Amino acid sequence: MDDAHIIMMGHSMGAGASLGYGSWDPTVDGLVMIAGGWAAAGPYRPRNALFIYAEGDPPSLRNGVRALAAELAGRELSDGEVAGDFAKGTAVAHRMVRHTGHVDIVASDEATRAIVRWLDRVTVRERAVAPGLDDPRLGTAGVGAALLVLVLPGFGLLLAREIGVPLLVDDYHEFFVRNDIELVIELTGLNEVRDEIFRNLPPHIHIIDHVINVCYDNNTTPHRVHAPIHEVRFRLLS
Repeated sequence: MDDAHIIMMGHSMGAGASLGYGSWDPTVDGLVMIAGGWAAAGPYRPRNALFIYAEGDPPSLRNGVRALAAELAGRELSDGEVAGDFAKGTAVAHRMVRHTGHVDIVASDEATRAIVRWLDRVTVRERAVAPGLDDPRLGTAGVGAALLVLVLPGFGLLLAREIGVPLLVDDYHEFFVRNDIELVIELTGLNEVRDEIFRNLPPHIHIIDHVINVCYDNNTTPHRVHAPIHEVRFRLLS
């Protein structure tokens, strides 16, 4: 683990969230957008940004990714070409992975190796061959990930039952009358839902919307979170 560098990576909608956050937090050292990434609306240039997408992705996504990479580079880039300087945080590239679709690109050995090579350059690490899906450590990591997926929701269910939080409700406004809820995370992707929640949010509850980097506080104008990523959780809950 390299705790000296912060990398953000996401797939599809998560790619858009990663790119969006990277344009608001200059402490992020590198970004990997897998089959997604639609706008960098913040005040900072996203640092060391790799856009990697599938041959089977919709033309609008592929064209949009290439246009974003060209905008950051200041010129058109060919597939796999790297522009900028990793040391200065200005590196950018786009790459298409052939014979993959929007979903199965995440299981592509070619994509895995390309991403690892990119991260090695961001973190100034050298190795003879970038590990791919044939890395023997993936079996152990996969078992650990599966256990987390299976066990953590169970702990969440037990905790919710212990403190009396219902798992499902017909009207989410029921949560707003509780004094023990401090944070709402809206992941619908619908601006009208986000706006309706914001209009009805009580003063003691914060909200993170589906763009991830926006925090609404106390029914005031939304403000951007400028804290480094490792401080955001604590800043939001304070």
